[in-house]
Order: sequence, then structure tokens, then C-alpha cells
Amino acid sequence: MNSSISYFGIGCFHFSIAKDTPSGIYGEQYLTYLRTALEKAPNTSNLKILAGDEFLKEEFAPRSKFRSIRESPRFFPPASSDLEVVFDLFIPERLQLELHPHFHQAPDCGERMRVRILYNYYLPFVAVQPLEPREGCSPSDLVAVTREFLEKHFDEDPESPLAFDYLGPSPFHADFVLRPREDAEQRSSDADFDFHRLSRRGYDLVTILFDPSRFGSSDEALEELLHHLDDDFGLYYFAQHLRQRQMLEWSDIADSVTTLVQLTKASGLRAIWNNLFRIGRVIQELVVGLTDFESSALLAEYQLQRGLQDLSKGRARSILRRFVDEAIRDQPKFPISPVRELTSLLEQRRSKTGENALLLLSAVLGGAVGSIITLLISAR
Repeated sequence: MNSSISYFGIGCFHFSIAKDTPSGIYGEQYLTYLRTALEKAPNTSNLKILAGDEFLKEEFAPRSKFRSIRESPRFFPPASSDLEVVFDLFIPERLQLELHPHFHQAPDCGERMRVRILYNYYLPFVAVQPLEPREGCSPSDLVAVTREFLEKHFDEDPESPLAFDYLGPSPFHADFVLRPREDAEQRSSDADFDFHRLSRRGYDLVTILFDPSRFGSSDEALEELLHHLDDDFGLYYFAQHLRQRQMLEWSDIADSVTTLVQLTKASGLRAIWNNLFRIGRVIQELVVGLTDFESSALLAEYQLQRGLQDLSKGRARSILRRFVDEAIRDQPKFPISPVRELTSLLEQRRSKTGENALLLLSAVLGGAVGSIITLLISAR
């Protein structure tokens, strides 16, 4: 296959702290963990880790402050750490089939690949580049194979202080091809790269053309391209991250609503007990949860729109902008107002029922006290 053409797939990979660290952790210590873990991984080579001086010297909070990249915005190292991790992998085709049993045959991408993980302002992303691609290569399949390979290795090493982490969709729903622009092909803009998206069954094909007079090789062009697109891919996965995080947070609210409804269905003495001692607590927790969720959703919406504005100020790359727009447009809508109205209605009903129960209890107690006083007077 033409060596001037580069294929690559995109995903979101991350290596998080797996074990508790009572004290803080320095960036340099994390890189030592990462280097050791990747050098222990079978079939890895040419490992290169780049990091800024600020990250190396900075002390970060203990492990208890951080979570999985799929669960919380507080993951370590943070997206803004300006890290770049590059290594080569060798995965035999036989193992590729074992790692991804949905494949009827191994992807036509060869057995050697280069993995680049870049951290940017939003979220890290990975580019997996087959080094020996064949005709019909689908690099997005290689992202899935690499994901399974790394997850299996880190799961089998309980002593490692790091865990392999990723965010879906990994792979990104497109195959990318980078090739030099031919003389007959006109430039669509003054930018270094031209983008063309072909919609097709399965994953779309994005072809990116570069000026061969500007870059000495396709590898050099790819290196520049990935840094050129780090905000695009970072914002895309930031939108996916928000989506998954909000789904998790809303599931807690939905559980509280279910509990609240079940409590209101009780009858008799249990209904009185629930109204006096249980429903109020659940409603209070629900109101706080809804307020936190709504505040978080408003902040997320602002961050996404601000990110889109920043992208629009950059160089023209409308093809990838569509992927970002689609991710933001597909953000789920949650029934915040109906749940708030339901909560308010049940609180009013609880208050009224509680008042009636207290009146009844007062009447019963008053009658009992009156009877006792009558008996005492009669006994005299």
C-alpha cells in the first residue's frame, strides 16, 4: 500500500490511578508509574512520554479525590496536563480475533500499530495508526482491538498502581485517511489540510488532504494534524463525557423519585408513619439533587457553547465540526420541571396529610386525657 498514505482511528483512552494514595501525587511520580506499566505490557516498544515542567513539579490531590473518567470530571491526570504518550504495539491477528470476538476476520490493518494519546483543554483522545495497513483497512476496528488489549493487560496486573480507562465511543464513528494532495486537486481553503466526509454504511470515511510541499512525509503531516485537531476531538469527547455523567447523576434522581412514589402508595398506619418520618427526608434529598443537577446542566451547556465558539474562531474544518455539533445536539433532555412539580405536589399532599394526622392524633389524645380525668374525678 502507498506509504505516503496514513490511516488512523480515534478514541478516548486514559490511565487513571487505581490505588489509594493518602498523600498527594506529583506529576513526575505518575509518569514513572505510567512508564513502568507500559514497559511491562507485552509487545510494546518505542515508548515516548512528553510532559511540561509544570505538570512534572505539580502535586495533585490524593486518589480519593479522583474517579474514573467515565464517572466524574475529577479524573487524574487532568485533561489540561498537556501530556503526550506515544508507543508502538504488536498484536498478532490471531490475538486480534480473540480480543474482539465480533470480528469474523482480523481487521485488514496488519499487526503493528502506533498509539498516540494527547491531552488537551477538554479531554484526552487517542489516535491509533496501523503501520502496515492493507487494502480495505478500517482503523476504527484497530482502536477497539487496542482498547481490549490494554484493558486485558491492566486487569491482569493487580499490582499496577494504574488502571486503563476509556470513554465511549471508542472507536470514534469514522475512519480517517490522510494523504498528499495531488496536483489536479484544488485546495478548498488556505488551511494546511482539506477535509472530505463520505457518509456510508457503518462508520463514515473522512479523507484529509495535505500539501506535500509543506510536509516532508505523511507521518510529519499526521503529527501536525493531530495537534491541529486536539480541541475538536477533545470537545467531542467532552460532550460524550457530560452525557454519560449526567445519565449517571439522573439515575440517582430517578431512584429517589421511585422511592418517593412507593412511599406515597402506602395506606393505613404505614401511610401516617411515612408522611411523618420518611417522605419529608426523601423530598428534601430530591430537591437538593435536582438543584445540583440543574446547576451542573446549565454549566455544562455554557461550557459546550463556549467550546463551539472557540472552535469557530479557528481554522476551517467544518467536516469535523459536524461531528461535534451532532454530539452536542444529541445531549439527552431530562424532565427536570415535571419532577420538580411532582415533588412539590407530593410535599403539599404530605403536609396536608400530616396536619390531618396530627389533628386526629390530638383529638384521640384529648379524648383519652379527658376520659382519664373523668375517671379520676369519679373515683373520688
